[in-house]
Amino acid sequence: MALATLAECKLLLGIPMATTTDDALITWLLTGIIATVNQRFPSKFEAETLTRYYDPTNPRHVQGRQLLLGKPLLTVTTLTNGDTTVITSSYYTKWPFNGPPYYRLILKGSSSYSWTYSTDPEAAISVVGTWGYTTTCPADINQAVVEWVAYEYRKKDAQVFDVTSDPLSGRLFIPEGIPKTVEAKLAQHGRSPL
Repeated sequence: MALATLAECKLLLGIPMATTTDDALITWLLTGIIATVNQRFPSKFEAETLTRYYDPTNPRHVQGRQLLLGKPLLTVTTLTNGDTTVITSSYYTKWPFNGPPYYRLILKGSSSYSWTYSTDPEAAISVVGTWGYTTTCPADINQAVVEWVAYEYRKKDAQVFDVTSDPLSGRLFIPEGIPKTVEAKLAQHGRSPL
């Protein structure tokens, strides 16, 4: 899942799909803006499949029967305890119960398992899964990314872009950062990008 595509950006910009002259530039802008959004927001809008590791002796990772994930989890592929035992889903539950995303894996009371390790506790427990806030990019995030790309793209052809002036002092004000409409859409999902 991508936050936005080249085709969506070209559609907003009014560039025919068959015209590829600026595809490299638009793709470059899109890649940078997506990286900025992913870096600056606590909620990952792009899901990724990877392995995360946990220390069963660290209270920030394990509290009783609970494994505290620290990141939003969408699906579990494999849960491996620190003694290399693969724990199947019938022995744990995901929390919150009405998720995803999930933030904890809780060993069931009927389970004989406990969070443990064999040799070293560091990175002993592993969770392979799909991590992120959602598998589908929220529509307003998609729109914000496409609008931001279009804004940056149009700046290349403008002498003075989105500039306001003060007639009394004769000063020009050139805005910094991203358009206010884009910032407002992104800010609804957490930390402001600026």
